[in-house]
Amino acid sequence: MNIDKYLFNKDIEKINIFCIFINNKNEISLIKKNKYIFENKSILKKNELIYLIKKYNYDKKYIINHVLKYNIDLCIENIKFFLKYPSNFLIPIEKINDIKWTKSCEYLQNFNTLYLIYFKKNTNKIIKNKTLKKKNKKKINQKNKSKKINILKYV
Repeated sequence: MNIDKYLFNKDIEKINIFCIFINNKNEISLIKKNKYIFENKSILKKNELIYLIKKYNYDKKYIINHVLKYNIDLCIENIKFFLKYPSNFLIPIEKINDIKWTKSCEYLQNFNTLYLIYFKKNTNKIIKNKTLKKKNKKKINQKNKSKKINILKYV
């Protein structure tokens, strides 16, 4: 077995995709794992990303909130340095554009991942507004009612 081929950096051919669904209580309700094979070398095109975001959203009650890229582009010569001074390979994707993964050694390529984090849409706002309107109507109605006075007391 030739170990050299696993130690040198090369283009990434596939990545893992983790879809994480967070409910209204900020708890993870579901995690789905998928694999993605690049059509272009190490580049996830904008239209492909949009397609994946829609495809993996199993429930329309959830909306995409974060997209994160984990790209471990550590070359073999820097492993000792990395073990002493670990760095963060997790990068938030601020805008939906093409995402490029940099080359990594084949041995570490299985760690390259795209995280799609979905949050459940908040329906409490609508419910709160409705209850507030009802409470306000009750207060207005109470203010508009005239007080009943017992006339017999004054006669």
